[in-house]
Amino acid sequence: MNKQQKVLIAALDWGLGHATRMFPIIEYFLDNNYQVALASSSHALILFQSRYKSLKCFELPTYNINYTSNSMVMNMITQLPKIKTTISDEKKKLDIILKEFAANLIISDNRYGIHHKNIPSVFITHQLQILPPNVMKIAKPILKALHKEMMSKFNQVWIPDFIGNNNLAGELSQISNPPKNIFYIGALSRFINHKIVNTRQINEFPTILVLLSGPEPARSDFEEIVLEQLSKYNGKSVVLRGLPDDENKSILNDITIYNHLNDSELLEVIKSSDIVISRSGYSTIMDLYFLGVKAVFVPTPGQTEQEYLAKNFLKESKFFYQKQAEFNIDKIISNYKLYSGFNSEESIYKNEISKALKQLN
Repeated sequence: MNKQQKVLIAALDWGLGHATRMFPIIEYFLDNNYQVALASSSHALILFQSRYKSLKCFELPTYNINYTSNSMVMNMITQLPKIKTTISDEKKKLDIILKEFAANLIISDNRYGIHHKNIPSVFITHQLQILPPNVMKIAKPILKALHKEMMSKFNQVWIPDFIGNNNLAGELSQISNPPKNIFYIGALSRFINHKIVNTRQINEFPTILVLLSGPEPARSDFEEIVLEQLSKYNGKSVVLRGLPDDENKSILNDITIYNHLNDSELLEVIKSSDIVISRSGYSTIMDLYFLGVKAVFVPTPGQTEQEYLAKNFLKESKFFYQKQAEFNIDKIISNYKLYSGFNSEESIYKNEISKALKQLN
């Protein structure tokens, strides 16, 4: 009789998106009778613990990047020694975890240190290309080579995107002649099979939902801007703060503020909203792809990936976007209807993961 397979699934803790996009993968392995353990840190770990109460959850070191520059890439470059130390700490922590949970498969969403030479290890990322800011374009080949070298420690790389023209991440996820160990598994979202058909009649003051996310202090900075403008807005609004360790609700004038909502609660809030405003993080984009709702993007300042995605979707007439420094509710209300959003959705991850695992074993 074959022993039960054990998989360790780890996610980065920069916001909640890396953790939420792991939900379909976690449930894939549970459905296929794997014993599953989870690992992360900070709010992402809290989210894992609250959603999967019966699963073992392990705490990993946090990268804890200090935001001394407006550029995320610049912050990472200047703090490479700290990042390398964290990766080394991850490896040490993994050895400790494996003594308690003898995994025979490791899945790591953007955790560079969570791999093992004696255990098949899979890296998940939507970025095969790292986009530096314009002033650092000369560094692009160096960043690409460094990223490639770090990914080479893994047996396979899974890309949560589609290959070809129907992709979501644009040039971030596409490379010519990808190696045979790269698998495009399709978009991932906790909202697969939850497409929303919105038949609401929108009045003069549409109901606004703002989804806050991402690393600090950028999340808090945007929250302050949002609350200041919504306090002067004549319509109803909802702000989801993205803080899963506290599920309190408060009401400030016509603004309903939630720290955290579970998936079914969030779906109901989205259904009762006319405009969704969010960061253009890739996990949010995949959620919108399956939900089929329109949104307005406000990229995290300095995150070239989010800025690229927001501009790309504006160019394709799918989503309106504003810079955080130019955030204006009235302008959003005037423009968001002009953009189509996503018009179709396709879920292929189960078949693609099955194919990848056959080649891994």
